[in-house]
Amino acid sequence: MTFYGLNPSQIDHRWLGKNRGLEANIFDGFDFDDPFFWSKLKISLQVAKSQNPSMLNMHFPTDHASYVNNYCMQKNLYRFLDVAEQFGVRHVVLHANYFCSINEIVSVNFDEVRREFLVLFEKIDSYLVGSGITVDVENLPIIGNQSIDYDSVFVSPEDFSDLINANFSHVKMMWDVGHGLITQTTIDGMMNIQHISSNPKKTIWAQLQGLPIDYYHFCSFKGLAFPFSSNICEEGVCPQIGDPSQQQISKILGNIFSNCSVDTGMTLEIQENDYTHRDNIFQTLKWIEEREQAWLTAYGG
Repeated sequence: MTFYGLNPSQIDHRWLGKNRGLEANIFDGFDFDDPFFWSKLKISLQVAKSQNPSMLNMHFPTDHASYVNNYCMQKNLYRFLDVAEQFGVRHVVLHANYFCSINEIVSVNFDEVRREFLVLFEKIDSYLVGSGITVDVENLPIIGNQSIDYDSVFVSPEDFSDLINANFSHVKMMWDVGHGLITQTTIDGMMNIQHISSNPKKTIWAQLQGLPIDYYHFCSFKGLAFPFSSNICEEGVCPQIGDPSQQQISKILGNIFSNCSVDTGMTLEIQENDYTHRDNIFQTLKWIEEREQAWLTAYGG
């Protein structure tokens, strides 16, 4: 279960137990400007840890938090990792945070940009030697939810090739199922987006087979964002009511069940009307557990 990392009142106590964990999400880099941010974060994490979750994770900010070429934001990232170590955090989720406008993206050499990230990831991996933390680099949708920008460094599985080949101990690939669904659905509808997916005929899901994915996020979505449109994509939707068919998502889950280890975790990123009393996440959990049981029955796991 995710919760706003400065508001532990969003932790629904009905969730805890039964091998269920928590993920503290900080959304905006502007939060770092608050002189009391770090003390607030530590208080919140202490509350979360006191609930004895099976796993405690953190999510680095995405908005106003570009770090690859920003020394000040890198300092915040390293301090974020220090706090994670202090509270026994297992996974720190990290987006590229390399935003481009629709007009800018055509001139970006993403292979070069990924090499810049790899240099930083090597330093982070060395920094975390001896810790129990894994920094999990997350895939993003092919276009932002508001149709106005891209964060396209890590979108398709092939974008993670250099990171996987580097075989870092503490920086790994993770996979957001909802983002992957958005990307594949968008590619299916706009086959001319060649500069982001160099092999659009090979589906996202085919590219994922056999890759060492350290962690997962899960949700469905409604609506698709398209360049130069006012379309909006809504993430965090329950799989029962999202645009992708339940059959399609069930097949994806089956592939995850088949390929993950017993230690592989998954965060359910599900929208709620009231984050202090959740409904949708429990409906989603029930839906997943039904499919997990069907898979175990079919394959004798």
